[in-house]
Amino acid sequence: MSAAPPTAADTASACVNALYALLLKHATDNLALRQVVHRPALFDDDWLGAAQLSPQGPHGDWLVTLAGTAGLQRSPDERDLADAYRAHARTRVYENIHTRTSGWAALVALHLARLTRRQIPCTLYHSVHGDDSLGAHVDHWDGIILQLHGAKRWTITDTTATNRDIVTEAGDVLLLPADVQHEVTTPRESAHLVFALTRYPLPARPGDPLPPP
Repeated sequence: MSAAPPTAADTASACVNALYALLLKHATDNLALRQVVHRPALFDDDWLGAAQLSPQGPHGDWLVTLAGTAGLQRSPDERDLADAYRAHARTRVYENIHTRTSGWAALVALHLARLTRRQIPCTLYHSVHGDDSLGAHVDHWDGIILQLHGAKRWTITDTTATNRDIVTEAGDVLLLPADVQHEVTTPRESAHLVFALTRYPLPARPGDPLPPP
């Protein structure tokens, strides 16, 4: 008899424990990442493959955006997006899955936010070899990146304009500090999650002390 696939709660718990420990190891006291960190095979790729992401949630289907060097294209109509993709093959970005779905990735974002007291959106990126991407850019948040399957090549440019190539494969985690320039390409079909550790605090909880005037 084959083992039952992990539940969403079990998957989320294992991911949160490992990701938060890695974050604490490589972040400052105020949880800002100090450097780019590539941690190969933090998770077993077969285990990740069994932990399916559900596209359904309390707010309907995933919100899909096409992302390329020319910018972002959004449409609520899947047929419009399919036509746009055929005209210009680009990365598919599934936005706000931390609020639009109820699967394990949403639970990971929720628990990481609780532990850090920061707002942590979660986004899924899917691409195949040859798809266009956003090109070289910076993000204004610390990225906790989990490669779900396939592979992604990251060309990272440091403050001395030196390039460093990192390839993430299924089960790998990449910690990418805010404002570090990077560009991605897809050696083969790829899916990865980005948990964005923003600087925005969570809203105060009932009973929390008020901030000083």
